[in-house]
Formats: sequence, structure tokens, C-alpha cells
Amino acid sequence: MKDPLLAFNEVTFGYHQSGNRKEESWREGIIEIDPEQGRSEPAVVRSKGSRAVVPKTGFTVSKSPGPGALEQTVAGQKRSGPVVTSVQCVHSRESDVLRGLSFSIFSGSATAVLGPNGVGKTTLLFLALGWLKAQGGEVVLAGRPVHTYGQSERGRLMSLVPQREHIPFEYSLLEYVLLGRAPHLRPLEMPGEEDRRIALDSLKRVGLGEKPTRSINRLSSGERQLLLLARSLVQRPRLLLLDEPTSHLDVGNKKRIVDLLKGMQSEGITLLFTTHDPQVAASLADQLLLMRRGVVAKAGAPEEVLTTDLLTETYGVEVRVVKVDGEIVILWT
Repeated sequence: MKDPLLAFNEVTFGYHQSGNRKEESWREGIIEIDPEQGRSEPAVVRSKGSRAVVPKTGFTVSKSPGPGALEQTVAGQKRSGPVVTSVQCVHSRESDVLRGLSFSIFSGSATAVLGPNGVGKTTLLFLALGWLKAQGGEVVLAGRPVHTYGQSERGRLMSLVPQREHIPFEYSLLEYVLLGRAPHLRPLEMPGEEDRRIALDSLKRVGLGEKPTRSINRLSSGERQLLLLARSLVQRPRLLLLDEPTSHLDVGNKKRIVDLLKGMQSEGITLLFTTHDPQVAASLADQLLLMRRGVVAKAGAPEEVLTTDLLTETYGVEVRVVKVDGEIVILWT
């Protein structure tokens, strides 16, 4: 039997350990301390101050940021209290996001990671990309632990289409898609004619090739999702990861994305995508991982996983699974 392209071997991951803190900075922010509870609320900053540790479930200042009362504005009223401007965000969950996760993905397959919000689907993708490191077990890519790959080497093997991406500059469509060629270029090397040809071909493939000099700021949300897919395509990946690729799309763009992904799979590109929509999983995947509370509740072919009982239990609402013209259809009752 051939080796898998991607394998998770008893992978465990949780944010509660100090080595996996997520940090973000607020350009302006304020913490008003409740002397009794140590709780706080964000408000409008009037002065700058110190640091605080803030669990995801609320705001708590680890200690008083220092002497002196600084003026602040809360709900239109002036008050006094300590001010912070740099916030360290720490998940306060005491359980693992993923626990003992094991599965294999083989070349040319399409695997859907299905489940409600908050079960660890996006975390799974970040582990596969090597952006997060498993605290137990191992993630193996093409026969090697994923963390042994360099950034460019990983980028030539796999690519991610995120749910959304903040783009701070007014790129043209062509300029933005060319960013996906970075893993194939040397440091400081500019894209050449071959890179431009690949980028233009990718734009045409997703239906955005007519005006490659058009500003990305003029795209609709559906067109932006197609643009993200085009940028990933120019990497020429063996494994394409997608985080909720059809979320927030209308029916027409949803079908367009699914048809594009089916075409890529037929060309040998391996797909791994997350979704909370069982209908999308049924339309595209040949293998499903149904996740519940950080573990795989069921894995297998769509007919084995997409059942009335399993989906009802997983999503907490009454679901019916029927077949129409040989296709699986999910009905919410």
C-alpha cells in the first residue's frame, strides 16, 4: 500500500500550555479594573500605560499597571483608572483542542473535516501547515515530520486558502496572485515571464482573467474567495488546504468553487478542507472526518458519515439525510 501524503499520528494540541499563547496588540485599548472581581471592560483610551494578561473568556489584569490615576472615557463619562495598550491574549481553556487525532490522506483524494464551530477544524489545518506544533504525537508530510521542512519547501508542497485575508495594500489582481509564486523564487528574486504566465492562467481558471490590472478593493466577497484560490493555485501544490471555502458565498459562487475544486482533484491535487456545511462535504469529498469536541467521532465515506443519527447528535438539531437522484441531500427539520 502506498504511503499517505499527510498523516496525523495520535496528535494532541491545546492552547492552555504556555508555549502556544496567541498574542495580539491593540493600538489603543483600555482595561478598567473592578477592585472586587478583577474584571474589566474595554473603553476609549486617553492615555498609554502598561501590559496585562487577558484570558479569552474575559479581561483580567494580572496586577495593577502602576500608580497614578489616568483619565479615560467610558460611555461618555470621565472616570479614573489604570490604562493598558498592549494586550496578551491567552486561551484559558483547561482542555485540549485536539486529542489523540489520527488519520491519513492519500494523493488525489478529497477529505472534508466536518463539524460545528469550535471543534478544532482550523487548528487541524494549522498543524498540517506546521504553523502550530503538536504537543503530543506527530504530523507527517510526504514521509517527513512537517516541522522538518523549511518555509519555501513547505510552500512548494502545500498551500492554504483561508476563510478571509486582510489585504492592506491596493494590489492589482495579477500582483496579488503573483505573491503565491514566492516559494519558487530565490530571496529578493522578482517574478519572471513564466511566473506571470502561470498567474494569468490561474486568474483565467477562476474566472477573473479579463481584467488582471483591476484593483482587489473592487472585488465582491465571492470574487475575493476566487482570488485566494487563484493565489494558491500558482504555488502548484500537491496538497491544497482550504478553511471553509464556501462560507458566506451565494449559491452561484458556492457551486463555482466546488466545481473548480473537483477539477483540481481530477488533475491530481489532493484536497483537505474544513466545513460546517454537510451538503458541501457530500458534494465534494470522498472521505469525511466528523469532529466533535476535539476528536473524530466518525471517519469514512460520505455514506458512512452523513447519517441522520450522527448529524443530529453532532449539530444538536433534527437532521434528515435522504438521496435524490443518487445524491446525498441534508434536510433540516
